[in-house]
This record gives sequence, C-alpha cells and structure tokens, in this order.
Amino acid sequence: MDRRRFLRIHVDLPGTVKLASGMELPVRVFDVSGGGLQIHCDALDSEIIAPGGDCLDRHGRPIEVDVCFQPESQPLQLRCRIVFVRRLSRDRYCIGLSYADPLQSDVVEVERVLLNTAARPSTPP
Repeated sequence: MDRRRFLRIHVDLPGTVKLASGMELPVRVFDVSGGGLQIHCDALDSEIIAPGGDCLDRHGRPIEVDVCFQPESQPLQLRCRIVFVRRLSRDRYCIGLSYADPLQSDVVEVERVLLNTAARPSTPP
C-alpha cells in the first residue's frame, strides 16, 4: 500500500543545489511531488550536501538548501529541507527533500507542472 500524500512524477532533469555557503553542486532531479523532491548525486557531493548522511546541521537544525532546475521552460528555485540520504550504489546517492515552505511561489509552479504532466496521455512507442 502506498502511503504517500502527494502524486510523484518521475523526471530526470539536470539541476543544482545551492548551499548556505554559496557553493553550487550539480545534481539530477529524479522525482517531484507536491511535498518535495528527490535528487541524485555522486558520493562526494552527497557528503558536501549532507555531511555523514545527516539531515541536521551541527546545531541540530534541519539542513536547508536551494534546489534549482527547469521543468518545461520555467526555471525554478525551491527552498528545501533534507529528509533522508540513501546510498544507491558505490558512487550514487539519493537525497530526499521536503519543501521548507509549501507556500513559496515556485512550489505552486511545480504543482501546475505536475498536474499538466499527470494529465497528458502517454504516447505509444
């Protein structure tokens, strides 16, 4: 049984994660929902984004990052909190994020894109 609150749409888009330090790291946005998204990155970038695979900073607060990507023709920047870090293979990690503020304007745009994507009929190969 799927317990997710939001419809998830699989994507595979290039993106960047912007850290509080200003550093930007390349990632792939893997799926998007009305509640958050998942990104994939290599082991080194995962360690920089979430040191030790931790979701909290050294003060015990959730780590927040900006994820930038462009579905369709609309560039988006979403403020997110790290929820989990999973190792997928030797040098591939998945980082799950939830939106830090579900009312930020680009979340509304994500939801519009999701609805348009989900409503499109699939085309036969």
